[in-house]
Amino acid sequence: MRTLLLALLLASLTFAQSYLMIVHNPNSQTLTNFQVRAKLPADLQGKALTIKDMNGNPVPFCYETATGECTTDPTQGDGYVWVKVPSIPANGDAKLVVEVGSNGAVKGDRVFEFYDDFNNPSSLNQWEVIEGKAKIENGALVLTDAGPYQELHLQGFSFYNGVIEVRWKWEKGCDCNYGGMYVLARVQSDGSAYAAATGSYANEFVIAYDDDGNRDSWTNLETYGSHNDLVEDNWYYVYFALDGENLKACLYESYISGKITCLSATDDHITTSGKIGLGGWQIEYFDWIRVRKYAPIEPTVTFQAYGGYQAPSTVTGMSQVWSYDIGSSVEALAFSDNGNLGAASVDRCAYVFDQSGNLLNKVCGDDWMNDISYANGKFLADNYDNYLYIMSERGTLIKKLEVGESYDDGVTAFSQGFIVCDDYCAYYNWNYEKIWDTSVGSNTHTSGPAIAKGYVYALAVDSGKVKIISLSSGSVEGSVTLDGDAYDVAACGNYLAAASQDKLYLYSLDDPTSPTLLWTKDISLGDADYRSLAFSPNCKFLALADTNNDQVDIFNAKTGAIVYTKDFDRPTAVAWWKDELAVAQKDGSIYVFRLEGFKGPAYSPTPSSSTITGLTLLWRHGFSGTADAVAIADNGNVGVANYDNCAYVLSKTGSVLGKYCGGDDVDDASYCCGKFGFADIDDYDYFLDVTGNYLKAIHVGDDYDFAITMLPNGFIACDDYCGYFTYSGSQIWSTELDGEARNGPAVYKSYVYVPDYGEDEVEILSLSDGSVLNKMSFSSAVHDVGVCGKYLAVVTSNKLYLYKLTDPTDPTYLWSVGNIYINDEYSQNLAFSPDCRYVAVADTGNRALKIYDIQGNLVLKRSFPDPVRGVDWRKDWIAVSSGYYVYLFKVEGYKPQGAPVTKAQMTTVTNTVTVTKTITTTVTQTVTKEVTSTVTLMIGGENVKVQVSGDLLQPYIKLTKLYDTISKSTGYKATLLKAPFQRQIAYISALSNFASLAKRLYLLLGEAKDNINKAEQLLQKQPTFKNAFEFMNLVQKAIVNLNLANDVLKRLEAQVNTLKASMPSIDCTTLKTELGDPIELTYKVLNATTMLELIQIRKELEKYGGIDALAKCVIKETIQETIALWNQKKVELMNEIAKLKAQAEELNQYVKYLSVGG
Repeated sequence: MRTLLLALLLASLTFAQSYLMIVHNPNSQTLTNFQVRAKLPADLQGKALTIKDMNGNPVPFCYETATGECTTDPTQGDGYVWVKVPSIPANGDAKLVVEVGSNGAVKGDRVFEFYDDFNNPSSLNQWEVIEGKAKIENGALVLTDAGPYQELHLQGFSFYNGVIEVRWKWEKGCDCNYGGMYVLARVQSDGSAYAAATGSYANEFVIAYDDDGNRDSWTNLETYGSHNDLVEDNWYYVYFALDGENLKACLYESYISGKITCLSATDDHITTSGKIGLGGWQIEYFDWIRVRKYAPIEPTVTFQAYGGYQAPSTVTGMSQVWSYDIGSSVEALAFSDNGNLGAASVDRCAYVFDQSGNLLNKVCGDDWMNDISYANGKFLADNYDNYLYIMSERGTLIKKLEVGESYDDGVTAFSQGFIVCDDYCAYYNWNYEKIWDTSVGSNTHTSGPAIAKGYVYALAVDSGKVKIISLSSGSVEGSVTLDGDAYDVAACGNYLAAASQDKLYLYSLDDPTSPTLLWTKDISLGDADYRSLAFSPNCKFLALADTNNDQVDIFNAKTGAIVYTKDFDRPTAVAWWKDELAVAQKDGSIYVFRLEGFKGPAYSPTPSSSTITGLTLLWRHGFSGTADAVAIADNGNVGVANYDNCAYVLSKTGSVLGKYCGGDDVDDASYCCGKFGFADIDDYDYFLDVTGNYLKAIHVGDDYDFAITMLPNGFIACDDYCGYFTYSGSQIWSTELDGEARNGPAVYKSYVYVPDYGEDEVEILSLSDGSVLNKMSFSSAVHDVGVCGKYLAVVTSNKLYLYKLTDPTDPTYLWSVGNIYINDEYSQNLAFSPDCRYVAVADTGNRALKIYDIQGNLVLKRSFPDPVRGVDWRKDWIAVSSGYYVYLFKVEGYKPQGAPVTKAQMTTVTNTVTVTKTITTTVTQTVTKEVTSTVTLMIGGENVKVQVSGDLLQPYIKLTKLYDTISKSTGYKATLLKAPFQRQIAYISALSNFASLAKRLYLLLGEAKDNINKAEQLLQKQPTFKNAFEFMNLVQKAIVNLNLANDVLKRLEAQVNTLKASMPSIDCTTLKTELGDPIELTYKVLNATTMLELIQIRKELEKYGGIDALAKCVIKETIQETIALWNQKKVELMNEIAKLKAQAEELNQYVKYLSVGG
């Protein structure tokens, strides 16, 4: 009976088109009146909707706009809605019904806990101005006083846990390096509060608290960036979430895109509810603010069509088929009947490509090529040089027809002939005879007219009109007036579309001389130089290149609803053929996509199999010096060579793990086998492990200090010479180059390929002895080389080349592509994808990263504000250096096939051995027993893991073993522990910092001992140049290491003070006395074999605060044990350093007697 009633209810709800909206709650607690963001199916976007629960009761929701505001107008939506779901059961689903036809949206204050879009000046009455002045102007809250600080508090609203979100910017022309804005939470009566703040003087973004309300002294809990890199007059989006003692804040360059960083902190200073507030130190603008409920994991939403409603043919996605980079702005595109594509460019040429993106031919005139059209087996391209260029379907020039200055701005071809226009329009038949010409009245646009139902619809740009001309006679029969300059026009079936600079219009042609307006949309086309409209072949959809908004929109022609949107970089032209859409950009890139979900004619696959769909920014990190080369480790950490004289290792989230500074610019970076190598022009190469700990410095000399390539058993260092060195510093061979190398060589089997920048060549050397085997000559400077599988890639100042290594000493040319410009003052990189299917290259002069497939097709182009210098690719990550920044991207749509590769093809690991004693070989450093963690070395093709221990690290090792067990397990018992331990992550991070410093200290001491021992042994050997030089080098390195060890010792003392000040505030004495060691007790939870045993343990724990208290006690005990060990070992370590330093200084006395001329 109940099932029947539910069925009858569902039937009653489906009188309109309807969807079932399923909201899943992955959390362990029920969520009530919870705000959920949901992306609508394409055929619901832009439509009036009503959302109801399963009892038929309305559910509050609003449409989200592109800027994040909440609106009741579906036509202003960005495809998302915010829904206040009444109840979502723990680990369960809530079901709602979405109906199409009537609009049930409500204002934002009924959806969110608090919402203000500042569109109503009276809303300022809700806010109490604490300091400064404020007003509401043009839909924004403006803090109008530039200092010392300004602040408002929301009245009558109490906040403890939840999410606060704002959209904010600085005033144009501000002194943006001094102060930014802040969002306050839990503001107490004395003014103390938590804050997420942007653009402070020292940091780009922080989580902080203020305990006195004066706003002149903040305590930072977590920081991002070393200085303010935010820009004026740009709208940023800030997210600030609080959950008890856990705080999280994120900063985005625009609304929910372009994430800059996310910070997390744990703090217990403010534990009661308070107000929320907004403030800043400049003239600040707030577009909107909303407050919503918080859950550890956001619910997810899926939709199911039901009630007899079937989704129609639509566009649900775009899959790239091919791409090509012309290099200059594209004015227009046109498809032929067989799918060939024509393009008109400002570089004076018309291009024709086949279905696979191969260039068939190009024809060039004497001025801009303004427009292109196709009909009757011919492409027609109109040029400002007064000529029309008529080409075959494959781009062969058939005829050059002089049409005159008054007709050389646009062309439209059709079955009976073609029409050319400028301030006049003329009709020619296919015998190239002029039938008529007609004055349009003002200059027309670069687009040709539209033709439908016996009429020509021609643009009169300046007067903002579409002139309606009889095709048979050429007489003007009427016009349609737009609200501004008329930019483009298109016709299909009974529809006429027209675009002005700011609006898109769709008309019905029931009366072709008096079109009826069906709908309009606000757009932003920008420059009036582009053909921007294209109907689908079945006339059901209209594509628009919305230039200034950097996107292509596809509209339902009947309703005006946007069914699909894709972002581009200044799109200028679109064309539609069957189920393919072509898009051109202002930078000269052309893309062809297959439209998913669109039920057009069958799609025939082409030879190109590109799967890359875009790059998603994971993080961006700024430096004080220019970032040069980058290298990615297996775990996603990034090594950076920087012109501030330092080598950096950044985590896969963009934070600095460690750095080491030399005496001059660091010019190159490379990675292999668990460590980074950096070339510094101070005559040294420096080596850091994947977590940023300094390993060693090797003196290579002035002839080898510009470039580096890491190999399993050593490294190759180059400048005007190339030398192969072991990791102990011994040189195996040396070869003088004809010129110089600016980037490290590539290695294939036993062959070395050196990019000789100075002599425009690639020198091929033998890896065994460095002898020159061959030279490859080029027409311009060679910047970088790369090897992957049997492919060799070479990038010069103006081209990218690909070769096949059938004969490694004489590579076989495959292809080259141009449109690359590298200024001589820069040194650029290239990088293969791990599976050798793609090559990424830094195009400095065009300030772009370009990715080509292995056939030489341009797959993707990403522009940057500064010249692009470095690039590296590992797994599905690409790292890029540009100006003062390093970026890490995720390559969307790309799934690596096969194992990762580097410039040096990895030696296969054939044996794994674990040892606990000192290992000394001719190719590795000595690792002493005090060194902790796992160090991976390559010894004669064997992968050796050296596992040794230091006393200071024992507490941290125990903790990380436990934490890894909990975090990596998906079992029920571990799940009970995950959240309590994750809430202690700030303390774990502090312990990790201590452990990293301790590891570095042990490494420095171990290497110093090793160098001293080796130096003492050398005193017993023959007095040769080599032995004398090596002795002096070892002594100096030992002294440097011991000085660094002293510095690390001081940093350890500071970190211990931090640990003392940041322990969890809990008394664990009783818990330990009654239940035992907290770590052992945690393992008891994990190892419980029956539910009864688990229940009993938890019952006992509840007496002392439960699992949360257990997690805090584990952390507190670890910190206390670490501090106790430090107090015990500190003096021993100081004495050890002093003893070693005395030994090194004694040996240093011998140096002057060994110096030549000394």
